[in-house]
Amino acid sequence: MLLLWASSTLAGARTLYSDDGLSEISVPGERWLVRPHVGRAAALRVTDTQGDSVLVVNTYLPDELEPMPLDKLSRKLSTRLLDDLRDGRISPARKLTLHGRPAVEHEISGFDGDARFTYLSTVVEGKSAKHHLIAWMPEASYKAKPNLLREVFSSFRESAKPRPARERIDLEFNWPHRGEAKISYASKRVKRDDVLEMQGGGTITWRPLGENEVLISTRATDFKMTSNDKKKDQKKEDYMQNLLQQAMTQIPDYVVSTGGDFIRIENMGPYYERFEKAMLEGLSGDSDEAQAKAKQLMKRLISEEGLRASLEDDWNSNVYNWTGGSYLPGETYTYFTQYQAAALGDTQFPMTLTQQLTGRVACHANDEKQSCVRLVHTTRVSGPGFTQAMHQFVVKTVQDMAGVDGKDIKLSIDSAEVVKTLTLIVDPETMMPYEENKSSVTTTVISESGHSQTAQDINETSTRYTY
Repeated sequence: MLLLWASSTLAGARTLYSDDGLSEISVPGERWLVRPHVGRAAALRVTDTQGDSVLVVNTYLPDELEPMPLDKLSRKLSTRLLDDLRDGRISPARKLTLHGRPAVEHEISGFDGDARFTYLSTVVEGKSAKHHLIAWMPEASYKAKPNLLREVFSSFRESAKPRPARERIDLEFNWPHRGEAKISYASKRVKRDDVLEMQGGGTITWRPLGENEVLISTRATDFKMTSNDKKKDQKKEDYMQNLLQQAMTQIPDYVVSTGGDFIRIENMGPYYERFEKAMLEGLSGDSDEAQAKAKQLMKRLISEEGLRASLEDDWNSNVYNWTGGSYLPGETYTYFTQYQAAALGDTQFPMTLTQQLTGRVACHANDEKQSCVRLVHTTRVSGPGFTQAMHQFVVKTVQDMAGVDGKDIKLSIDSAEVVKTLTLIVDPETMMPYEENKSSVTTTVISESGHSQTAQDINETSTRYTY
């Protein structure tokens, strides 16, 4: 049976081009995006915004395959997919044409992990090459929308005029078996007119923990803190210095897999107890009731769960989210995901995340070969739901600190936005960092007694690593 798929352009479609310069595809609207981690060796790699539906294109030039009929090649390549699935099933071959070029399709079903997926494996006989299109989605979604994948890959075509191939850069997590890095860091926090700065140094060490895990430890060896507070309050300064001492002493270790997956945090309990005690010394009053309120406030501001999530998020943003990807220099990869903060409860808020590998750079001053790459990772959280959650958090915090009824608080958060930017210089063959710059900008519009003002809290941190 010969199937004919329409070659007309999808309504509101965007054209995405393969990195090898040979092919292209039209995708509907903004719902399909290029992904660096999917089909790393593929010439073209796209998913829908949720990551449920995927299409990759593997292109084979004439000298890369042994000569054989198209239906035999399709069966051979499709069977490779089948071999990687549990309880796999493959349909008989179906012949079709894509933009006037002959193609053969197999429908495959099988389990990848605990979920069953449906795959469409289609081999196209192009003029200059053969192209293996692999599209897949959860089987339940496929049954609900059986034509969704075909609507997308039916627009696949060889480009009328080949373009120069674009070289991608692969990122691998491959730290040495064990090692040590010297670190130096500087941070600055600007909150309205208050400026707090900190500088310091230390070491990071890592060693194997069994066969498949790596233990990473951070030790601060020196640090100091300064502020622009002209009205020097010695009691406040002593409190802040003690808080810093506790925060920088015996920082919790964490364990990752040899593949770069975050696994767990070690010794967080004792660390949090010391930090909590130091915080409460500056918050609590003399009575048991005041101390209980201060402890409740402390847990809302900085909880143990929040610290754990922060450490894991740092590792993922710096290492895990990049590892295993193949990035086109200068390309921005966009994700629509969810944000959750322990201080704001269990609610999740829409978050936009972008990744970009800007290009090759020197790892250090003496690196003439430009062995490293610069990575830029940004997140943005805003919207009515996030603003409302921030309003409730601020009102509750003011209420607990001032000991007043919530009805008496006239302050209102009219809008809130948090933008975080992380810039890394790393060795792409190992993901060893050489430089890390982080910034977090929280912008809020606050109304009180009929007056409105915009406030910004800015946190910036710069860290350098020497091996």
